[in-house]
Amino acid sequence: MDNSSSSVADHLHKLCSTLSSDPDGAYELAISYLSSTGDKPRGVQDEKLLCQKVHSRLASISAKDADKFDECYQKVKSSFILKQRSAVLSLLLALSESPQSPEMSTQQLFPIPQLTVPKPLAASSTGSASSKSTIGSLNWGNKASNSNQSLPSDNSNMAIANYTDQHSERQCIREAVLAATGVKLRAPAPAPRPAQALLARIAHLGFLHDRLKEFIDPASGLMPQGLMGEGLVSSIRDELTEYYRSVALLQSQACDSDGGGGTLRRMCVWAQEPLHRLTWLANIAHTAHHKKGGELASCVHRFVRHGDDRVATLARRLLTALTYPLLLMLTRWLMHGEIEDPFNEFFIESRSGVPIDRMWHDKYRVREWMVPSFMSREQASQILATGKSVVFMREACAHEPAPAAHAQSLTLLLQPPSGTEAEQEGSAWWEAPELRDAVASAHTAASQRLLTALTTHHHLLDHLVAHRRYLLLAQGDFVHHLMTLMQ
Repeated sequence: MDNSSSSVADHLHKLCSTLSSDPDGAYELAISYLSSTGDKPRGVQDEKLLCQKVHSRLASISAKDADKFDECYQKVKSSFILKQRSAVLSLLLALSESPQSPEMSTQQLFPIPQLTVPKPLAASSTGSASSKSTIGSLNWGNKASNSNQSLPSDNSNMAIANYTDQHSERQCIREAVLAATGVKLRAPAPAPRPAQALLARIAHLGFLHDRLKEFIDPASGLMPQGLMGEGLVSSIRDELTEYYRSVALLQSQACDSDGGGGTLRRMCVWAQEPLHRLTWLANIAHTAHHKKGGELASCVHRFVRHGDDRVATLARRLLTALTYPLLLMLTRWLMHGEIEDPFNEFFIESRSGVPIDRMWHDKYRVREWMVPSFMSREQASQILATGKSVVFMREACAHEPAPAAHAQSLTLLLQPPSGTEAEQEGSAWWEAPELRDAVASAHTAASQRLLTALTTHHHLLDHLVAHRRYLLLAQGDFVHHLMTLMQ
């Protein structure tokens, strides 16, 4: 079999040398044509087989998706726009069969560094492609060929590698990792100007880290007070914990002892996303200095309307965490008419020493500067009137209201959303339409119960009729009595 194939190849090469002035090029062209003659019917069969595989995989998940795929495939097939349909189908099938690790399915606050350098190909694979790799290669001479091991593995870092050897490069990487966590070095190793620029960019992470650590330190005096301030501090601590985790993975890869770690440029590329996130965290923390309650929520809410989606998502996550105590106080006020506010963070104030006959007018009022910016003044007035109605029925009318339908809506708002839902627009409690509906229904129900109690149990209409008769003095009895006395 080998002899016959070699004889065919020899005859083909002789034919090419006889018919063409470039026998090698003609031989390669003939081989390509001969090897591609049977591809057309086979490609059609492969396309049908791939289409059946994709359809069966989608049908096992959802019949609706399978029908939609058939419809899209018929449109693409009849339009003649996409020529490489088999390649696209094989790519889709390969993507569906590729395993998805559970660690990568969850959203990471900070990117996981991937600084490992790919290993060189085997000698057998490089030998087959030697003719292509030599095209355009530089002739370094004997001296360069003997020092191939000293060349850096990353061509993008060539400007730094020309000035520093492997030991100084690894030392700069260690210093960069320490600087990213805010560790101050006593005597940094001398480095060239390009490396110093990269180190300064990475060291800015340490500066932002120190600002955030100072903000969440109780001894610094910058940490916001109250329950809502603790919610913000807890969220920033979670962000720093994820940052420490990412830096630890970076250190394990960058400072690898086998020389397969990264370079300063790779670290600088990794630092782009943490630098952006820590910068905006520091900006939010700076605006939250000495703020509390609704005023603190308004400061963070300004960043939710930011044009950058990453900044808006970060601010939405922080705002949802810090306003959960506000939701608890709001729910307690609407359902029970009680204010549990040890740090004066609620936008409704309860004044002590007010007599019961002035309770409706003077005991409760709205702190205008404490109303969050995501809540309108009309909503704040409705919330105030709802709580006052509940308190008036309990204190003045001695009537404990029964739980209404809005209590279930408020209870559902107390359930914290998952990590992915908390970052989606419209899913947080403070921007959900269910909050407005629950407040409106609570206001209507409380007002109706109060009016019913006053008219039924306390005979409000009878008292008003009596006052009317007293003011009018029984429709003329006063005049009749005056005429009698005058006579």
